[in-house]
Amino acid sequence: MSDRQRQQAYLEAMGFTIWVPENSAGQNDAPEAEQGEHHPVGRPSGRQPEQDEAPEAEQGEHHLVVRPSGRQPVPNEALGAEETAPKRQQPEDTPQETPSTPLPLDLQLASLPDFPQRQQGRVLIVCGEAEGDEGQGDPYEGELAQLFSDMIKATRWTPEMVVLASHATPARQAIQATGADVIMGFGRAACRELWGVGALPEHLRGRAVPLFGAQAIATHHPILALADASFKRPIWEDIKRAIEVLAP
Repeated sequence: MSDRQRQQAYLEAMGFTIWVPENSAGQNDAPEAEQGEHHPVGRPSGRQPEQDEAPEAEQGEHHLVVRPSGRQPVPNEALGAEETAPKRQQPEDTPQETPSTPLPLDLQLASLPDFPQRQQGRVLIVCGEAEGDEGQGDPYEGELAQLFSDMIKATRWTPEMVVLASHATPARQAIQATGADVIMGFGRAACRELWGVGALPEHLRGRAVPLFGAQAIATHHPILALADASFKRPIWEDIKRAIEVLAP
């Protein structure tokens, strides 16, 4: 690499614009101006000369016109084969997540007198209205609400440990938002939200299964125990599994 090419490479690396004679643009090794000849300084076509531009090259000399600029070097400006001008690294704009960022979540909190609405807790209980042959009833109203409350109080869980929800989808976001270690789905609607279409409590109950970092347990809707006392035992057995998971 010639001294002139090395000079060009360093100037371009520092952010200066290099204008070279028109008859040597795009060449790696342009010959120096010969004695007695006069070469005008080349400029891009269509651009008018500015008043502060350097005077034309004198005879026998070759001058580079250097002008500070934020412009990047033109692609066809020559750089030495042995050296490459260092590139400036720009900081990347990475969006930062904040606690106020809303989750794409349908988490409808519910409440019983002894278990008021909470947004975080170790146990997330999902129980919506009964559907189909389960019967008709809202687990947070009337006689059904009293039975449901008695079932939860029998666990000896404190109100601070329990999050009640009538809807909690998607399941992953619901578990992450509440910080739950255990999630219980009571009834068909809850099982469908947690495990997908076609999930039935009678097929899923009897065991705890991992679900997005928590232990998930399915059981019957409490309205069945209100209509038929024989359902109380299997529901309570499933609740005891949740108690065992949380046991120290």
